[in-house]
Amino acid sequence: MEASLPVVPLKHLNNVGLNKVFKFLTAQGNFHLISLLGAAMYAGNFFVHETESGMHFMIQMPSSKSAQEMIGQAVTLFFCLEEAFPISRLLISTTQDPFMTVPADYWVSLGSYQLKPDLLIGVGKVEGHPDWYAVVKLNEDGKLVR
Repeated sequence: MEASLPVVPLKHLNNVGLNKVFKFLTAQGNFHLISLLGAAMYAGNFFVHETESGMHFMIQMPSSKSAQEMIGQAVTLFFCLEEAFPISRLLISTTQDPFMTVPADYWVSLGSYQLKPDLLIGVGKVEGHPDWYAVVKLNEDGKLVR
């Protein structure tokens, strides 16, 4: 069973936000993350889903190697996206093994981190899917923002 997401052009406002993210990354000299985002956009899939709790970014990398590199940059990417968007989820997988919804029992928490006084995140992976990774916004009680 494969997850099916509608492919729609990014809204103008989302393009403006992504340009802000790329400018921020360029100013920081993080060209590796810029190239990983480029790989996701042009050889993988890059989805933005707007929800009441914030935006969900779903990134499917073109290979397991590139997914592992993106996973290594996931917290940095979440922080950069948070500067331009009301993000609540960053989900990473590959085009060969795309991310799908799974029961909470399959998730393994890798911890939570306070990035800013008002930004608490949790990171996790899914057993059996080495390239599935998530960075999610948590509320002040450490619970997933829904």
